[in-house]
Amino acid sequence: QGFLAADQIAKTQGFSLKYLENLLSSLKAANLIVSKRGMHGGYALAKAPAEISLFDILVQLEDALDIVYCTEEGESCERNGVCSTQEIWTEIKNTVEGILSRTTLADLLARQQRLAGGVRC
Repeated sequence: QGFLAADQIAKTQGFSLKYLENLLSSLKAANLIVSKRGMHGGYALAKAPAEISLFDILVQLEDALDIVYCTEEGESCERNGVCSTQEIWTEIKNTVEGILSRTTLADLLARQQRLAGGVRC
């Protein structure tokens, strides 16, 4: 709903401004948000909330979404192909990524409004 100043976002979300600025920098580099300078400036989403998935965001903010090393390294794992737990961890990773990929910011907002009776987080 328009541009919000970083200090306003930090205050309402309970983040330090320095931490938030790092997040905003990463999100801007990924073209997920835009910024505008000036009195009515700040940060805004670059696309509609329904077009931005949680996966889109998290892959920009985290080094990897892997739960364990073997799903990150795959074939370089010395037990690749003979470890039954690697299959389970891979299934878990794929399930989590699927949920994140199909959940958008619009979905998250709708959940928050339902849980908080319309109070925004």
